[in-house]
Amino acid sequence: MLSIIITVVLEININKLSFFNNAKKVLVRASVDRKSDARNVVVSLLDDGRPCSRIMVLRKVELDKMALFFFTDKNSKKCALITKNARGSVLVWDKKNNLQITAQGKFFFVREVEKHWVQLSTQGKQQYGTLPFSSSAIEGEKDYTITPGINSFAVIKFCPKKVDILKLNRAGHIRAIFVENSCSEWSGTWVVP
Repeated sequence: MLSIIITVVLEININKLSFFNNAKKVLVRASVDRKSDARNVVVSLLDDGRPCSRIMVLRKVELDKMALFFFTDKNSKKCALITKNARGSVLVWDKKNNLQITAQGKFFFVREVEKHWVQLSTQGKQQYGTLPFSSSAIEGEKDYTITPGINSFAVIKFCPKKVDILKLNRAGHIRAIFVENSCSEWSGTWVVP
């Protein structure tokens, strides 16, 4: 089990890069620790111009790009929404560290899903595939069939362009906004919490 201890120490001259890196470590831990509060991420998309949010489980983080990975049913409404408009946002709350991370960016479908599919348990695979498809109207609450299969499985990658990190602390809150300039290079600005 990956054991990462995350502490953000409030100092007068805290380094923005350290602040950013600590937030990334929280995300990495969340992707591997089933008990982490930050594992359940609010994902928001647009549905006919209106915000549409849901909770998704964070499965993996690519540190260099700060990319977040999620699994879903390929036939779900969220996949249709991403196909229409890939722009969206994520919201992460880590209660243990009093840390909120919000990010704006784009969602992409990962083409090679087999390596993720084979790592899922039999029970985990049951979450991906139903007939009729997810969000279809049905007569009764159980009028659907679970039909798991790799053809119903999708991996979604979120690539942020702007990340807003807020650390709550009785001694004084701190907040910074980071923007990706190019080639995964980020610049940050302290802002009033």
